Amino acid sequence: MIKFTKILNAMISIENEGVFVCECVEYDGKVWIVPEWKDYPAKGYSRPARIICLSNLPHTGRFSGVDYVLRDPIPRAVYDGHPTEEQRKSYFVIENPEVFVDIRA
Repeated sequence: MIKFTKILNAMISIENEGVFVCECVEYDGKVWIVPEWKDYPAKGYSRPARIICLSNLPHTGRFSGVDYVLRDPIPRAVYDGHPTEEQRKSYFVIENPEVFVDIRA
């Protein structure tokens, strides 16, 4: 049986690219940024292609309509799922996590 999670949001920035709101999910007791979704409409759900742990990064709580605000920019390589070995020391990225969001309206 699939257990669905709810979508949260966070204000993040990517190095040298600006600030925007990104969707997040709760997984394994932590909050994770979702840079990209895989949709499965016939099955009624979406899954993150990858997630980046927000809980381990400096952030604040609810502000200006978002659930979280990340204090420091994320490198583009991390956001795109290609962190360097050095970046892996600071950013925890999981590919194809077992996270499901109900898209049946």
